[in-house]
Amino acid sequence: MSEQNAAIDGKYGEITSSKKEFHPGEPVFLLRAQDPIAPEAVDEYAMLCRSAGCHPEHVAAVIRHGDRIRDWQRAHPDLVKSRPGPDVSA
Repeated sequence: MSEQNAAIDGKYGEITSSKKEFHPGEPVFLLRAQDPIAPEAVDEYAMLCRSAGCHPEHVAAVIRHGDRIRDWQRAHPDLVKSRPGPDVSA
């Protein structure tokens, strides 16, 4: 895979897109639907976008993406990882 149009995720390495071009080596953060808290993270991002004055269509698209994650999780509960518990190491 060429890094020319690859973004870099700390966990998954090079990420490419068929719809948008990344800047070479651009850092990205990937949330997967198997992550039980991914929908809440996307909801928070949507609220931040709204608060920052992002275009309403962008905010709506983010909300729809969170809904798609929830739909996938309901359809594939066996593939959703266990919800993390509280940190008791302290």
